[in-house]
Amino acid sequence: MATSFWGNNALQFDFVASVGRSGGLLNMWDPNIFSMQSSYKSRHLLLSSGTLIGSNTTLHILNIYAPQELPAKRDLWDEANEEFVFLGPPERRFLEKLKHFKEVIKEWFKATKLKEDEMELTLQQDLEHLDNSLETRSLTEEEEWILLEAKKNLLELEDYKRKDLCSRGTICHWNWRWKRRDLDSVEAHQLQQCINQLNQVQITSGKDQWLWTKDVSGIFTVSSMKTILLGTPLQNNFILQWNSWVPIKVNIFGWRAEKDRITTSTALITRGIHLESHECKLCEGYEETAEHLLVSCFVAHMVWQFVSAWCHISPLFFFSVRDLLKAHKYINVSRLKKKAIQAIILTACWKIWKTRNEKVFEGKPVNITNLFHDIKSLSFLWAKNRYSCNSISWSDWCDMSL
Repeated sequence: MATSFWGNNALQFDFVASVGRSGGLLNMWDPNIFSMQSSYKSRHLLLSSGTLIGSNTTLHILNIYAPQELPAKRDLWDEANEEFVFLGPPERRFLEKLKHFKEVIKEWFKATKLKEDEMELTLQQDLEHLDNSLETRSLTEEEEWILLEAKKNLLELEDYKRKDLCSRGTICHWNWRWKRRDLDSVEAHQLQQCINQLNQVQITSGKDQWLWTKDVSGIFTVSSMKTILLGTPLQNNFILQWNSWVPIKVNIFGWRAEKDRITTSTALITRGIHLESHECKLCEGYEETAEHLLVSCFVAHMVWQFVSAWCHISPLFFFSVRDLLKAHKYINVSRLKKKAIQAIILTACWKIWKTRNEKVFEGKPVNITNLFHDIKSLSFLWAKNRYSCNSISWSDWCDMSL
């Protein structure tokens, strides 16, 4: 049929049959001009290879019926590349790809090298700045805090307010300029402590440098810090169960209070801060610690009795802050009410601390009735806006019918 269509029975041909009503490939040639030597067939590709008669020139007759799907087109292209090289000899194509790859690597190397040089320059500048700062640096925040708190009385007397280290004196003596000549016993004691601490510092003629005292090399390493941490006994492994009904700051306050890390009078005196009294600011009868303020104080006792009556549970008695923070676990109520009681306890601790600070810094007297109302309203406000169901009403909260 193919030869009759062209009107010449002397033509030769090769074909791939159609599938259904589509497809099918046909190659035809004059045997006096072209001599076929090999043939490759697939559903979408027909390749007839041979030579031109008289010149021995290699000739490939390629016929393609491309599919519609993009993945199938890619597979067809890969198949054609395997049987027939379109873009030249394989070694030439490889060299072109390699050349392009080398150019990409070269550009990447230049960009990386430039970035590393900039980083190295920045680090070098930071190091030089640090060296210069160590020579003539101002006091650090910690040093300023010590001067403002631990040496408060001395600062009130000092007339020379510059904070540069070199302005304080020379190797032989210190420059102190007081507003009055005579110092009282507390001020003289603080001055002697300050001089004793300064005399322990050994000043050398070389540049100052940072030293890691926990390693003999003086260089900080993560491994040395890990060794220190692993060798430190964990005396307190209490894990606070955070409550999502109160703000994060309230959870953190409860966690710090259990570790006695809130700034009570006793804690401040332990840190070297001079206070006129270490008594509790609420009851004014006992030493102020975190445990006393939240557990043993008369005001705290009244608060916990109020919470017990409000929540319809047995009276709450605690021996430590840890007992206080774990109390909700041992109350025989529903899971939802346990969470509510924990939120109320944390809120009460927060309000006791706020009441203490208001009396210390603002001079407000302690009003236990107002403290009760604040605990109830503030805990409801926090729970109402943080509880996922958001279905707690004020009447239910007041009756604690959860």
